Amino acid sequence: MLAIMKNYVKHSDFKTILVDAIHTLYIPEHGFDQKMVNILKRYKNPIIITTNMKLDDLEKHPLLGLGYQIFTREGDPNKRDPEYWKKLLDHYGLTINDVIAFDHNPEVKESAYDAGVVTQLIEPYAERDHAAIQGLFDTYFTLMDRFVENEPVI
Repeated sequence: MLAIMKNYVKHSDFKTILVDAIHTLYIPEHGFDQKMVNILKRYKNPIIITTNMKLDDLEKHPLLGLGYQIFTREGDPNKRDPEYWKKLLDHYGLTINDVIAFDHNPEVKESAYDAGVVTQLIEPYAERDHAAIQGLFDTYFTLMDRFVENEPVI
């Protein structure tokens, strides 16, 4: 089962950003990592939040308030399985060249890589250097001409 929280429109001129839900955007002990959310808001690129959450849990989660697409397979397959990423790409009609992913979990990074998805590891919240993450995003987005920047919000 998968969850689509709002209509997704693929934009051929922009890369789609795939970003991990729990421990990247939302920290259970803290709430939203607002600086991370603000970094994402700098770009007009489509954003899909990736998660293993069950639909019942997702329906009452604050992530819905961000207004981004949310993709879950409810753990079947888990994000640690390359098949998760293949199903995500297939569902949205995307290719590995259309996306870039950001996740906190090294195992998830490896599974995405095994599926052909370029993935950047994000540090744990307590160690997170948001200026470095912003620099990383800017570097990716400068090298890949399919990213479009909004006005800074940090």
